[in-house]
Amino acid sequence: MKESRLDKNPTKNSNGFTLIEVVAVLTIIGILASITARRVIALETTAVQQSFQWAVSELNTREVLTWSVFKISNANWVDDLQLYAGTDYDLGPDHTWDAKSAGGGTLHFKDHQIALQRSPSTSSKPGAWSMK
Repeated sequence: MKESRLDKNPTKNSNGFTLIEVVAVLTIIGILASITARRVIALETTAVQQSFQWAVSELNTREVLTWSVFKISNANWVDDLQLYAGTDYDLGPDHTWDAKSAGGGTLHFKDHQIALQRSPSTSSKPGAWSMK
């Protein structure tokens, strides 16, 4: 006699996945997604910190360059405010200043900000920027 479709054992059906297989795959995908999300968030935080470190390094390089130009020019070094006024502090469109002065200011990078302080320059050393 011929076996009908209804008489077949449903556990031997190889046309799809079992509920346990689907749940196992979804669990694994969920675990991988949570690990990946944490790493992406940590990566963004690290990128922001590195951006601020780069900015401080760039500001210090510009201070040294401007100070050196003043020292070798005929004008020589006059005072810190003149050196401060002669330095270019534009770090590009992603970095903006809020209340920048010769003593420091707040630097913004996208949605983040950091307070910076500046030690004044003297005739023997250039000014230096640092994070508060």
